[in-house]
Amino acid sequence: MLGIWPSSLSLKTWCPSTPPSFSFSNLEALKWSTPLCFSFPGLGDPTCLPKLSALEYNAENVSKHLLTTRPIRRLQVAGIHDRRQLSIAIQSSPGHLTHIIFKDFNGSEGIIKATPLLFAQLQHVGSIPWFSCQRDAIAFIDSHLSVLKLLPHLTSLDAVAGPYGNQWTNVVLVYLNKLHRKLRKVLVHGTRYFVWKRQGEIWEKQEVSRFTSWDIIRGACD
Repeated sequence: MLGIWPSSLSLKTWCPSTPPSFSFSNLEALKWSTPLCFSFPGLGDPTCLPKLSALEYNAENVSKHLLTTRPIRRLQVAGIHDRRQLSIAIQSSPGHLTHIIFKDFNGSEGIIKATPLLFAQLQHVGSIPWFSCQRDAIAFIDSHLSVLKLLPHLTSLDAVAGPYGNQWTNVVLVYLNKLHRKLRKVLVHGTRYFVWKRQGEIWEKQEVSRFTSWDIIRGACD
């Protein structure tokens, strides 16, 4: 199927007999969930996808090419094992990332730590994994989220709510905020959907309708 919005395109299981022909001049967000069985025509032409700024990177040649040749500002990273390859692609990109979401966050913070200047404009990072208890959440903050200190413009995170309840509590957020004072918002998704917003020194929780990490990347949650 093919889903099209005014400025966003999502490809799922779709294998036409001939390569598709679209006008991509206004497309701003692009992802696909299965390997493409065709090539996008005209990718070498800078007038093709000139406004593309949000992308899911999945290590396929098409996503690598788009990341290195289009002004990508928001990036969702699928389960990538070669993080060095991803770092090189980001370094080659003409865009400056403001949002990055790793579907597998564990270990991915090492990319930011190794090349912090590439991520100096980041405003949002995710998706922080779910935890079975509050103690595990605080331990994860101590061991993995010290990298947030390297991101001077960071104001929001997104996190996963697990199947056994949510451990993103006020206590955890206050603890996290001591590490990064500019943090203002945490979007939680998975089994439940809500947003924590900081007003002064107080964190307030608001239930919201269902959303995904891709919705954050394509700007639907701004």
